[in-house]
Amino acid sequence: MLYKRWISWAMVLSIILAGVFIVHFPVKAEEEAIPYTIKEFKSNISLYEDGSVYFDELVTYQLQEDGAEIIKPIPMAYSSYIEQLEVFHRVYSNPDDKLGDYKDTAHTFNFTQADEEADTYHISIALEGDKLDEGTFVYRYKLQDTVFLYKDTAAFFWQFIMPEQNIEADNVTIEISLPNKASTEECDGYVRGAAYAEKQLLEDGLFRITSERIPDGEFLESVLLMPNSMFPSGRKIVDNLAKDEIAADMTSWEEETAIDRKQDELRYYGSWGIAVLSILLSLGVGLMFYIKTKSPKRKGEIPDSHKKGIPDASISPAEAGMLINGRLSGKELFATVLSLIKYRFLEMSFGNDDGILSIREDIQKERLRSHEEYLLNWLIEGVGDGKVLSLKAFENLLDSYKKTYEHKISTWESLIHGRSGKYAFQVHENISWLKVWAMVCAILSLCAAILACRALGNLPAGIISGVTASALIIYVLFRKKVNEDLRLRQVQWDKYKDDLRTQLSSKSKSLSLTQWEEHLLYAIPFGIAEEMLEWLMQNYSSREFEDGNLTILYHSNHSWILKVLQSYRRHFK
Repeated sequence: MLYKRWISWAMVLSIILAGVFIVHFPVKAEEEAIPYTIKEFKSNISLYEDGSVYFDELVTYQLQEDGAEIIKPIPMAYSSYIEQLEVFHRVYSNPDDKLGDYKDTAHTFNFTQADEEADTYHISIALEGDKLDEGTFVYRYKLQDTVFLYKDTAAFFWQFIMPEQNIEADNVTIEISLPNKASTEECDGYVRGAAYAEKQLLEDGLFRITSERIPDGEFLESVLLMPNSMFPSGRKIVDNLAKDEIAADMTSWEEETAIDRKQDELRYYGSWGIAVLSILLSLGVGLMFYIKTKSPKRKGEIPDSHKKGIPDASISPAEAGMLINGRLSGKELFATVLSLIKYRFLEMSFGNDDGILSIREDIQKERLRSHEEYLLNWLIEGVGDGKVLSLKAFENLLDSYKKTYEHKISTWESLIHGRSGKYAFQVHENISWLKVWAMVCAILSLCAAILACRALGNLPAGIISGVTASALIIYVLFRKKVNEDLRLRQVQWDKYKDDLRTQLSSKSKSLSLTQWEEHLLYAIPFGIAEEMLEWLMQNYSSREFEDGNLTILYHSNHSWILKVLQSYRRHFK
């Protein structure tokens, strides 16, 4: 059918697009992975008249694995030397209340030069053996000759989050105190790197920088320009003019950062806009598809199947199994063979060796349904020797089902599907165009999800819209138009199944074994045949099973049926 071809191509396209997404989605290399993020970063910096700088920094790390090594970089390129270096592990009496009591304990560390060319040093803290979800550490140190004294300005440069760290930092607060709390009136402060960092020059001699989040890959550095008079004993003198050049460079950087911020906001809100449109499209198409495939319910009572017995004797046990279970298995094949035995198209007999199945003479094949006739001929001529089929060979067929005779079984199943079309077991052809249109919309939504993830960098939006689009694809592929006749048939057969269970639980011998034979054929695809046979053998005598009107329950036949049900139980589920 045309729509099936469209669906196949749509699925192929979906797989290709999903593969492209998976292959090209950026994944950090294992060797570059940082086993922690920064949950909180506070830096209190004091500038002194001699150009030295004292750092009092508190960093809370969110640890992702036990025994992580924490690295705190110190860019010494701006300074002459470091002194008073201390590291403390801060433990709060109440971890949920950082304003409560705490205890600072000196912690061992290593201080080594990590990059000679860049003159970068590392404070390394080994946490081997420590099982922490998070850890808070305090770094205190003083750097000499850090403030640059140009002819026209004093400048303090510093990198708080370095580009090579590749780390995510949240809740960043930095306060730089001027010497003797001097006025910030003649000062200029700049921030570079972090797109969403905010700066403030406060009246109480503070330059404050805040940022709720610095994503992985961004950095944070600042420049503070001040009058030379604030550093009368400073030693790091540079004999040239620099204020205008530094200010121009930093202003340019801030303008570029502002542009990056707007583009980032555009990507963020644009990706969510695409995601919302994708979700609305998927939900709208799904709703329309549901409405179009849902037939109006017909009023009227459902016939009582208990009083009427089998709801519709024109439906074979295999077709009833298809109606109730939605698929075919060895249960339906076994029930069909027993039906052929019951209605005397096949004869089962037991000798000294294995039992056999044989075609009775002078049978009227015109009374057979197409799937019954096909199965009858195939079993005797294709599996058997043309005259008889051993029960052992038949049991082997049940054990393998589709594995050995896949083509033959598929043909048999297709005959059941073909006949059951009049019972509305299959999708109506009049919705093929709707399936095609719905699949196109679903693919567009999936493409939008990939765009939101890859091009716009919004993973949550991409995941949400992708899941919605995928759900629509699955729904469209498996949704069938079920008419009211089918619904009523399903209700009738479900009620019939429940009535059989009720009769078994009541332990009432209100039915003859001949009547139970008819029910047994349908009990097999319903999955209650084993229970039914055990109940019959407990409640009916051996003499009752010798009734000449019985076929599948006659003599030892019922024992063989029970053995098959028990032996191949796993295939009959």
